[in-house]
Formats: sequence, structure tokens, C-alpha cells
Amino acid sequence: MRGIPPALLAGALMLASPAAAFADGAIPTGGSPFVPAEGGASTTIRSGGGTRYDPLRVPGERVPAPRAQESGATAAGLAARARLERAKAARRRVGSRPTLTAFAVRPARFYLAGSPALVSFTIKDRSPTVRVRLDVLAADGRTAIRKIDLGERRTRTAQTFLLSGSEGGPLPEGRLQLRLAARDPQGHRLARPAQASRVNGLEFYWHAFPVAGPFNFGGEGGRFGAARTSYSHEGQDLIAAEGTPVVAPRGGTVTQVAFQESGAGNYLILRGDGEARDYAFMHLQGGSLLVQQGQHVITGQQIAKVGSTGRSSTPHLHFEIWEGGGWKAGGKPVDPLPHLRSWNRPAPTAAVIAAVLPLPNPPAPAERKRRSARVAGRRAPARRRTAVVAAREPLTLARTSRGGVVAF
Repeated sequence: MRGIPPALLAGALMLASPAAAFADGAIPTGGSPFVPAEGGASTTIRSGGGTRYDPLRVPGERVPAPRAQESGATAAGLAARARLERAKAARRRVGSRPTLTAFAVRPARFYLAGSPALVSFTIKDRSPTVRVRLDVLAADGRTAIRKIDLGERRTRTAQTFLLSGSEGGPLPEGRLQLRLAARDPQGHRLARPAQASRVNGLEFYWHAFPVAGPFNFGGEGGRFGAARTSYSHEGQDLIAAEGTPVVAPRGGTVTQVAFQESGAGNYLILRGDGEARDYAFMHLQGGSLLVQQGQHVITGQQIAKVGSTGRSSTPHLHFEIWEGGGWKAGGKPVDPLPHLRSWNRPAPTAAVIAAVLPLPNPPAPAERKRRSARVAGRRAPARRRTAVVAAREPLTLARTSRGGVVAF
């Protein structure tokens, strides 16, 4: 066979053994695809109407067709996975919302031209800052009165704002509610827990009552216009104990501080801010005046004490209101009693004060159980004498039966 060309030798072998040459279903060139006899090995795969040759297929191996059940199961799994991803995304969105964790306002009552109310709040969020807005609502909690932009505020740290009541013009008098709104850079709005979302019982007024203590309006002789020997009474008498604090009914400037032996005794004149009105305070206790001429005071600030100096038979405050000009300088006295009655409001009750304090979140049931177990495992401590001390009162120290010291 030496010397025979390889191509000629391959052709001779094919002619000599056609079954061996085409046992694997080879497709000869220049003709149609070879289809083996029934029962023999097949290496053609028919898919979509076409035929292709698979040289790696083992003769006699069966090619499985895709089943419809498997396709349906795969689609159902993909749908379930999509639903799960959507639920996770929704939980992430809720968890990423800014959350108000503390919100308080003090004091429970404040005045125009007086000390502002301190608004404090804390917002928890993933973003370092959020945009904050303070909404002032009517007592019903639905009617919006004012919206105050507090700008960008840091999260996770206590923030404060001084509410004067004159932002954008004086707020209306009476009971108010405050609500905090916020939005993070991603546009998520503030989540407000019920116990920290709103402040109830906040009160705002334009004037304060001039006597800070027990009083009464006296009889007819102390009214405006009551007859005197050579003139008529130009104010309203407020009967109170000597030393009772006298406060400014409106913030303003003290224009006069003087003494008149035969008449008003120690007296001062106050010109109110933002109103054409002068206020006169007479028969003040000697040495009790806390202001001087030209000094500016705020609404509710103590300026003196009730006394009985000058022409007076009993401790009282003679109070006058002059409108349309200055006191004894172009103005005209008006009856103070209607104003005084409207300014005479009871002090905020304990319920109102408690309403403006931040309420802590209640512990979870598991935490309550752990606390109860810890308390049950300890012996109750021995009781000790305690006392509540009022502010501004002197402290008296006394020894207890156990040798301790307690303040009374």
C-alpha cells in the first residue's frame, strides 16, 4: 500500500465498507442528509423543523424534550421571587423614613412681645440632615394657621427653635397645636409616632394680667370714673396683698419712674410695643421697683410689687390704660376693666402642662417581662423619708431616723 496517496486510500476504504463509514450517520457532501435504517443509531436532532448534526451524541441516546410543567414552575418561581423583592423594597422604604423621636414645647403659655416658647425635637434618619417645617394649628388640630420653615436640621441630635408668636405676623390668641413636618433628601416624609407627633394645650396671648397673685376688683369706688373730691377715678383698683408681684401686661419701654407723696406714691409708666397705648402702675411698694426710665421689658416680666404708698388706705394696684397718645401727654384714659377681665385667665392646669412634655415610648412586652423578673429577684429597698421642695423656697436640712439628711 506504500506509495498510494492518502485521499485515494480513504476513498477505497469507504467503498469497501460503507456500513462502517456511515455507522455514525455522517452526511456525505453533495447529497441529502443520511437517514439510517429504522432501529439504527440516529445522530440527527430535529428542532423547529430543521435538522442539525450532533457529532458528540452517543448513538442511541434519547434527547429529552422540554416539558410544559417545568416551564410553568419556573415562571411561578420568578413571580414569587419578584413579589419577595417588592416586599423587601417596601420594608426598606418604611425603615428609611425620618422618625420623630422627641417633641416638646415649654412653657405651656407664652405671650406676644414676651419670652418665646422653646420648641425642641429630635429626628432619627439615615441622612445627616432633613428639611423641617413647624405647622401652627388651631385648637381643633385641623385648621392650619401658620407654616414656619425651620430649614435643614441635623438628625439624631436635639434641635431647638424659639417660637415668638410673631413669625409672619402675630398668631391668634388662645389654644394652639403644633405639628412638625420633615422630608429627607430622598423625599421620604416624616413618620410621626402618636406620642411625639403633636403638642396639645399650648396657649398664646397678646397681654398678661398685671397682678401675678390673688386679687379682687374691689367695690364700686375702685371702678373707672368713680367720683373723687376734685376729679374722677381714671383707672381700676386691683386689691391684693402687699408684696404681690406686678408684671408688665405688654412688652414695651418704661417712660417714667417717679414718686408722688400726695397722690400716686411710687408709680411708673409703660409704653406698649406695637400699640398706641400707655399703662400706668401706682401705689407701688417702696423699694420694689425693678426697672428704670428708658428700660425695655417683655410681656409678663415683673416690674414692681403691690404696695400702699402715696394717697392710699390699703394695699392695692391702681392700674390705668391711656390710648391715642401718651399718658398725660395727648392720650385719653379708657376703662381698663373689660381688658382686665379678658386678660384674667387661670394658670395652665397640670393636665395642660403634661400635654406639652415628651411622652416616652412604652417598653415592649419582652422588655416588661425582663424588668419584672429583675425587680422580683431583688429585695425591696427600705423606705426613706423624702420631700418635695417648691422652687425658690429656702431649703431646711433635717436628719432622718437612719442618720441621713433630707431637704424640706
